[in-house]
Amino acid sequence: MHTSIACVFFLASTALLAQHEYAPADVENGGRNYTNNCVYCHGPEGDQIPGINLLQGKFRRTLSDDDIARIIREGIPGTGMPAQNMNEGNARTIVAYLRASAAVPASAGGGGNAARGKTIFEGKGGCTSCHRAAGTGPRAAPDLSDIGSLRRGVEIEKSIIDPGEIRADVPARCLLLRRGD
Repeated sequence: MHTSIACVFFLASTALLAQHEYAPADVENGGRNYTNNCVYCHGPEGDQIPGINLLQGKFRRTLSDDDIARIIREGIPGTGMPAQNMNEGNARTIVAYLRASAAVPASAGGGGNAARGKTIFEGKGGCTSCHRAAGTGPRAAPDLSDIGSLRRGVEIEKSIIDPGEIRADVPARCLLLRRGD
């Protein structure tokens, strides 16, 4: 009797674990889809709706990936969650992003120092030679003025620590900054 219960539990837990394995490309595409479709209501950290923290895996109504994908596509009648005009594949990439994000701590660091960050951004980092921020700088690389409202802190930190992870053609000076040279 105990063996059959253990087998059922094992099979159920295996199914739950399997639904959380996604290809890195799906997670990356899901991040873009999240930013384009969800960030305006849910925020970059996924915690802008009281009682919900999407990027930490805290949902009100769902348990399975199928449920989450369905809610993304169909919305929740009688709530502020509208149906999204997207296909199943795009909804699934958002689910992949949400699941992968929940596996990463919300903040890898202990906060930051805005003044020091600005000094590095404008000075040693040489970021203003390519990036624009607050109306200053060229447009050779993405404008970073509103990056905090579009990306999670952990994603911003990752792109600073390892800029080559974001794009293969990152200038050498960005990679040298990462190493502290």
